[in-house]
Amino acid sequence: MKKILVFISSLFFANANAQTEFDLEKVLKIERRDMIVMKIDTYLNSKSEYGDNIEKLNPSQSVAFPKNRTV
Repeated sequence: MKKILVFISSLFFANANAQTEFDLEKVLKIERRDMIVMKIDTYLNSKSEYGDNIEKLNPSQSVAFPKNRTV
């Protein structure tokens, strides 16, 4: 159930991020830490095309995608 909710939320936030710029300061004001992590993760995944184009991330953002990552 949790995975389904995360997936649905990811789709929603991916669409929202495509229409507007990512506002990190606004995200960091969210009280729930899990939502902060989810919004940042969703943004980075969307920007990098879910890890397929990590080159689109700047050096600070690419830390979320280690080069030797195994799935």
